[in-house]
Order: sequence, then C-alpha cells, then structure tokens
Amino acid sequence: MSTQKPVGILTSTNINDAGTPSHVVASKLNGDLLLYQIEDMDTPSNQITLDTGVLSSCWHPTSNTKAYTGHLDGNILEIDLEKSIVNLTNSSHMLGVRKLIFLDENQILSGSWDKSLALTDIRSPLNHKYRVGLPGKVLAMDSSFNGYETVVSMTDRIIHVYDKRDFSKPVNVRESGLRYQVRDLKILPNRKGYATCSIEGKASIEYFSEHDLHLNYAFKCHRTPQEEADLVSPVNCIQFDEKERLFTGGSDCRICEWDYHQKKRLKQFSKEPWSVLTMSIREKYLVYGVSDDGYKNMVSERRQYSVEGSLVGLKILE
Repeated sequence: MSTQKPVGILTSTNINDAGTPSHVVASKLNGDLLLYQIEDMDTPSNQITLDTGVLSSCWHPTSNTKAYTGHLDGNILEIDLEKSIVNLTNSSHMLGVRKLIFLDENQILSGSWDKSLALTDIRSPLNHKYRVGLPGKVLAMDSSFNGYETVVSMTDRIIHVYDKRDFSKPVNVRESGLRYQVRDLKILPNRKGYATCSIEGKASIEYFSEHDLHLNYAFKCHRTPQEEADLVSPVNCIQFDEKERLFTGGSDCRICEWDYHQKKRLKQFSKEPWSVLTMSIREKYLVYGVSDDGYKNMVSERRQYSVEGSLVGLKILE
C-alpha cells in the first residue's frame, strides 16, 4: 500500500484498459489527477492539478496515456497524462459529471447531476452527439463494453436500462431494490443483470429479465457489531473480477470478497486507515482509493473540516 498522503478526497481509481495492466489514474475532489505505474504504487509518476474538482475519470480504451475527466463545474476534459496536456472538450453539463464511460473506441457517455446523459463522439470537432433528459440526478452507471446493456441509477431510487445503440428511450424503467441512495453499480459478468450498493450498508443483485426477477436479492454488509445494534457503514464501491467474484468497499475501512452465486462472504481484507471509496479491478490487480470522509458526519456545514489523508493502494488477487 502507498505510504503517501496526498491532500484531497479520492473520487475514482482506474486501471488502464489497453494492453496489459500497467497504469493507474486516480482523481480527487480538490482537482488533482495522479498517474501511477502499477508496479510502483508508492509514488505517482505524474501529477496534474486541474482548476476544478474531479468527480469521475476513465481511460481511453486504446490508450495508456490518454484519460478523460468529469468535473464539478460540468466540464469534460481530455488529458494527455504523459505530456501533461489538458484539452477542454465541447461536451459539458450544467452540473457535476458524476460518471464517464466509453461505449466503444469513439463514443463516451457522461452522466450528470443536472439530470441528463450526454453521448459524445470524440472524433467530431463538435463533440456532442445528443443529450438525454432524465427524471433524476445520476448517481452511478455502467455499460457492457462487449454488449449492449447500459444501466443508470438515479435519485429517488430510479433505475433506467438502455440499449446503448439507442438512448432515445430506456428499454426498462424500474425501482432500485435498495431503499436508500445508491453509491455504485456494476453489470454482472454474465450481463444478465447488475449489482448495486448503497449508503445503508447493503448490496443487491438484480436481473434484467422478468423471468429472473425472483432471483433478485439484497444482503447486508460492512456492518460492525456493537453492544446494542450494528454500526452501519455506507458501501461506496463495487467491482467484479474475471473469476466472477464480487468485491465491495465500505466506510468501515474494509474491502470484502463475495461469492454472489452462493450468497456468502469469502474474505474480509485487513482494515485500511480510512474509508474505501473507489475500486478498479483488472486481471489479478485490485486498485483502491481510501480517504478520510469524516466530513459526512458533521452536524453543521459551517464547521470547517480538514481531510486527514488519502491513499491509493494495490492488492494482488489470488
């Protein structure tokens, strides 16, 4: 695990998609963008400080040097991480860009707190392809790169399922199986459904087909036993590996490994110094970001809060 303590709360950690896993890009709410070599996670090989806070980031699917970032002010930037060149795209939102996903090598989908999705063709000088209005703020979303399924989770427990070839209307509209705000979402490895996690210390497995709805289930996780009642921690991130194991990260400062088919926990990793906020998995590598998010427990917004620290860590999966 990295021993560095950069200031700022981590908002995303992503392993490169092109070639073999070699690079990690991490974004922070204070505007920092960090580039790591996956074989040396102790110190960033490059750091770029951007003008506004970064809420989301992703790699270009065919590049180990080019990344895209979504910002609090609604802008989407293209970053050359090797040369530290920053370009503003013509695609933007009115409010923060909560999530960025490449649908293929040329099209990037952005989901925002302004209650919209924007589809952008990065080859076009005009960038914008079209925009879709939504009934709620985007909290999480995922898309199958090799399939057509795209799932968007919004406020008020709204879930939209799209065919990524046509975003004019969702193919399915449903209510989340979790009662409280969703923090993350990932499509199942078999593409038959999706997993979500929420602030209530729960995760869920939900299926697309009406014939499989009886298989939907939710389970409690990231709860610490106390004398009178369990201490419930938010589940902030969720990921699958190539062996179809499910991983969750929570504000109890832990990462857990699950067999979601058998509905049982396989492993609980050692406790981290702060809340586990982000995760990315590729092949045997699990990269995660932990940050002091104690500001969420503040009674008054008028009190100033100093973030104690953040760390980007790496685990080698068996």
